[in-house]
Amino acid sequence: TGNRVSLELENNQIADTISVSWTDPYATPDGISRTVAAFYRKSEGVIRYSSGFDSNSIGSSLTYGIPISEYSSFRLGLGVEETSINTFATATADEVLRFVAENGSNFTTYEFRTGFGRDTRNRTIFATRGSLNRINLDLVLPGSDIEFYKASYQLQHYQPLFSGVFAEINANIGYIENYGDTTTVPPYEHFFAGGTGTVRGYRSGSLGPRDTPYNNAFGGKLRTTVQTNIVIPTPLESDNKTTRLSVFYDIGNVFAEP
Repeated sequence: TGNRVSLELENNQIADTISVSWTDPYATPDGISRTVAAFYRKSEGVIRYSSGFDSNSIGSSLTYGIPISEYSSFRLGLGVEETSINTFATATADEVLRFVAENGSNFTTYEFRTGFGRDTRNRTIFATRGSLNRINLDLVLPGSDIEFYKASYQLQHYQPLFSGVFAEINANIGYIENYGDTTTVPPYEHFFAGGTGTVRGYRSGSLGPRDTPYNNAFGGKLRTTVQTNIVIPTPLESDNKTTRLSVFYDIGNVFAEP
């Protein structure tokens, strides 16, 4: 049937997570997909070196994927989430204490999710040609306890060069902003950079603004990253489908404001 069920159980130094999802790729005869998901997360910060606060979140979502053409699709969904923050007088960053003082520590949010994607890659994993363009907009709806929106754009492009060598470019930009009566973006929604998925060679989440007075990574509203790989053929009989050798150059950062 093509139905896909996913169950995730995670336990590490900063978080305990349980999440489950079910995707029906043919919820309608026209090929509209439907994904139902739910999660619970208890964390001691957003990243390992965080700003001294605990959070508990529980939520669920319903998302539809609507095909427009062979290569293009549209994303449409709704989500609801409850989040609480616990702070500590001698360990929590000033920025987090200020956010809680101005906006509270318990939030119920209702989110509208939409996006558009165009994918012409020859394979989803270890592609060698084609491009992926994806733009998403997630809006926490008016009437929620806090109000903000998050926008992102992703580009993956594969360009053959010579003798089986090709370039892979993975560029991402993300921006989050508060609106309405919310005075600033929730700290647990900040963007972070550094590590495998963003800027390799730096400790995970370590780039960008720091908090006060502990000088831990605090993330920010804007993230821009570009990963460039020159993929070189290997003597292994994998045809670049399972094993790759590449030289990379990454650039990017996180900013408190644009």
